[in-house]
Amino acid sequence: MEYVSPEGLRLDGRRPMEMRQIRAEIGAVSRADGSAIFEMGNTKVVAAVYGPREVQNRSQQMSDQALIRCEYSMANFSTGDRKRKPKGDRRSTEISMVIRQTMEACIMTHLMPRSQIDIYVQVLQADGGTRSACINAATLALSDAGIPMCDLVTSCSAGYLNSTPLLDLNYVEDSAGGPDVTVGILPKLDKVTLLQMDSKLPIDILENVMQLATEGCKAVANYIREILLENTKQLEYRRGLMNKVAPKMSCINLASVMALLLCLVGLSHTKCDFEAIFNFGDSNSDTGGFYAAFPAESAPFGVTFFKKPAGRASDGRLMIDFLAQALGLPFLSPYLQSIGSNFRHGANYATLASTVLIPNTSLFVSGISPFSLAIQLNQMKQFKTRVLEFHQQEAKLPSPDIFGKSLYTFYIGQNDFTSNLGAIGVGGVKQSLPQVVSEIGATIKELYHDVGGRTFMVLNLAPVGCYPSFLVELQHNSSDIDEFGCMVSLNKAVVDYNKMLKETLRETRETLSDANVIYVDVHTVLLELFQHPTSHGLKYGTKACCGYGGGKYNFDPKAYCGNSKTKACDDPYNYVSWDGIHATEAANKLVTYAILNGSYSHPNFPLQEHCHLQPIG
Repeated sequence: MEYVSPEGLRLDGRRPMEMRQIRAEIGAVSRADGSAIFEMGNTKVVAAVYGPREVQNRSQQMSDQALIRCEYSMANFSTGDRKRKPKGDRRSTEISMVIRQTMEACIMTHLMPRSQIDIYVQVLQADGGTRSACINAATLALSDAGIPMCDLVTSCSAGYLNSTPLLDLNYVEDSAGGPDVTVGILPKLDKVTLLQMDSKLPIDILENVMQLATEGCKAVANYIREILLENTKQLEYRRGLMNKVAPKMSCINLASVMALLLCLVGLSHTKCDFEAIFNFGDSNSDTGGFYAAFPAESAPFGVTFFKKPAGRASDGRLMIDFLAQALGLPFLSPYLQSIGSNFRHGANYATLASTVLIPNTSLFVSGISPFSLAIQLNQMKQFKTRVLEFHQQEAKLPSPDIFGKSLYTFYIGQNDFTSNLGAIGVGGVKQSLPQVVSEIGATIKELYHDVGGRTFMVLNLAPVGCYPSFLVELQHNSSDIDEFGCMVSLNKAVVDYNKMLKETLRETRETLSDANVIYVDVHTVLLELFQHPTSHGLKYGTKACCGYGGGKYNFDPKAYCGNSKTKACDDPYNYVSWDGIHATEAANKLVTYAILNGSYSHPNFPLQEHCHLQPIG
């Protein structure tokens, strides 16, 4: 049979290097998180994406990345024979695997650990090139769902018939028995993610056919970009209409699509919206401030990452360290550290033992740091004053316009909650908590008005009822311990505090219409780690790695980590708790993944929509 006429035309009238007409539509399945229809000639495919969502089979859950699942099927009416197309047959299983592996090459799974993304593709009409159409449809559906991807992945086929390379084979050409190649690429990254051949080809011919298929992939990529851009314009138009009615409403889907587009066309994702981080906190985010003022830290702190004490109350990096890495910024220099600091990308005002409320006693009496949140705020204001005055003379100071382009983070309040627990109990502590959350809200407003901050992330209080130190030091009945070994009454009080904090931030958000005031629920993530450590690649929840006494807690308040009696475990990567009070680097890393994903933030705030996130290995 002659597949190319002497005039150089194929059976359907196309030239050998001409693609079939392609058409796409986004949002075809209303109940899916993302969906698309993609047509290549008479081949028509629908794809639907659900997720990221909770992993249905806990045994398949991965602590460092998302689980990608794919199901391919053909509708009974998709071909002329009208035969029933069984699900789960060998061919469908193979194509499902091919699509899954191809899509995994572009999805940033490390940003969505312990979650699952399901991709369903169904061929509605088959006329050759179904695998390529499925991959292209899945790419559009993932984009519609706002799934973070490093690039588009697009696919096209090419074959060799009548001694002629042919692009984008239809069913008749595909069934002719000649060699054909299906190629999938990441066009921006210039990488091949899929290469399938049905039969052998001489190397010189293979190169020509592959090159032809690759050019087809690039043409598909250009078309998909146009579709996404047009869809974004429509969403932008709708958002403009909505803003006239409800100015404070946000369009999350639009933000997701825009973030992907910026990554694809290279307009913004090569940089980050945030050029600096300014952090306020206590020992959970202190990167050396306290020990700059009161030098005393000893081994084994810092043993995992820094290989020496580094001013951090952990074996390695803190959440604020991982956050800086993800945004492509250096570790934050402590504001109190005079030697070796560089403040071009922010400053850290956090110090160990800091409180939100001003302490009414001295460090040497109560152990509470003098650097309360009010002092840290004053330091921030002083920093801005000095930047405006000396930025041209000091190379290690940022530009004066940095303050509106920075991320302001808060991880403070734990010491307000716990420092007096033994003396006045949970009931006594709860009386001061409204004042604590009110002070945090007031601080955000001052940073907004006096410093120029516009994006604020406030981490809530961790489940301290699971901390080995409080399980040892606070008196409690066995009936107050839950099935996971955590103190019920203490964790319940934490939940009450977090509800107050969330409500205060909501009220603050309403008064600052052009600011992002984000409540970050690290409590839920840490509680999950304490309750099910083995589900996340860890082993021990309520047992400290560094401590004294062994047993189920390995904590002694008279021999705190760093004491000559204490010893650190050899495998801190298996522990949630480092020293009975603070988290290990391993736990901090897992929590940071959740922060980056945005699914534990209110309102939802995926950082990949604002920055090209870097690995935090």
